[in-house]
Amino acid sequence: MSYAIKYNRSTNHIDGLTVRTTGGGNDTGDHVSAYAQNACGSLTRYRFADGASHDSLAAALEDARSGDRKICKTCESAAVAELAHQEEEAAMAEKVDHGATREQVEANIERVRSLAEAENEAGAKELTEETETLIRSLPTANRPKYRADLKAAGTAAPKEVERAAKATVVTKETQDYTTIDGVVELVAMGAEKAAANINLRIKASHTAKELAEVILDIRRRIRNKDGYPDLTARSNAAKMAASALYSAAGSQLEGDEFYVATQSNKLVRSVQRQMSDVQAEYLRGLDDSPEEAALFADITKGAEPGTKVSELVAAHYGLSLVGETERQRLAYHERKALGGNPAKALTSGNTKGDDLTPDERAASLVGRIMSDFRAAKPEDFENASDETKAALREQLEEASKTLRAMLAAVL
Repeated sequence: MSYAIKYNRSTNHIDGLTVRTTGGGNDTGDHVSAYAQNACGSLTRYRFADGASHDSLAAALEDARSGDRKICKTCESAAVAELAHQEEEAAMAEKVDHGATREQVEANIERVRSLAEAENEAGAKELTEETETLIRSLPTANRPKYRADLKAAGTAAPKEVERAAKATVVTKETQDYTTIDGVVELVAMGAEKAAANINLRIKASHTAKELAEVILDIRRRIRNKDGYPDLTARSNAAKMAASALYSAAGSQLEGDEFYVATQSNKLVRSVQRQMSDVQAEYLRGLDDSPEEAALFADITKGAEPGTKVSELVAAHYGLSLVGETERQRLAYHERKALGGNPAKALTSGNTKGDDLTPDERAASLVGRIMSDFRAAKPEDFENASDETKAALREQLEEASKTLRAMLAAVL
């Protein structure tokens, strides 16, 4: 689809939109009116100068909004509506059965490995690019594993070298994110995508969700102090990687210093709002992805048969299996059914857990407690002053009572 800018002395119009009216195409003598179907009636009645053409509607909209001329409000509304429709179609496409796509991805990965072992770099690179396109169409939980497999297949050594190679496993906290395979590339990719979307005025929520997925992929590659994937970004390496991504994205934004600073802050806040949804989707996906669940084998070992991996991992990290958006949706319908004001359920940033089930609240609390306990250093208590020890003793005794009551409740 091609979109063209049409303009007169004061106004920019967008020709090529699919939300259109109809006309007849009358010959006025010196020209024939452009009575092809258009969203804006002006395009069917008057002559306009020809501006730039764009393959992307987002780029055409950005072009029409820029410069000294104002954009036609009818064209702008139609363009925004069409962009929203394109996003809805893309979202619907994600709901199709991905079985055939997974099979094709797995077959491609094996083929890439064969090409790499045969030292056919050009063939391996071309097939890798095709496979990456297929991976992006899969659900979020499936992508990291396939990307890791594709990366490993593309760097496979010839057979005789492979036999002599020794695998290395990261078993403690990552100190430098740049040493982890694929993280630097993810930082660069995320920054480029975020900056491009912002510059093209792509819907903020869509950009934030994509970036949250990239950041979560980075976190799962980095290890916390216990040697587990750092899903909650407790390590300095995970924080530095995210900081580098945001900084790189900001450096690619178009505009003055104030605009760049404003958009950068909006981006960070939007990603934070989307992260709970992305984390919840990833955790639930562990139940259907044994390969990805294997990353958390030490956390899930010894569990009773039938226990879901997602529940065990969520409890360990103190995360919820229900994202903020889904939680608000459930609360909205619940308040509406009870005759209350459903709009109150749409208030963002609710961290009280009022809409969580008892199971979710209990698991989340124990997860946070255990995470803090693991971070504690006994020597800090031993070396504390007498005054501090006296103050802490009273608090710890009270905490001990609460813990005993919680323990008694589950026995």
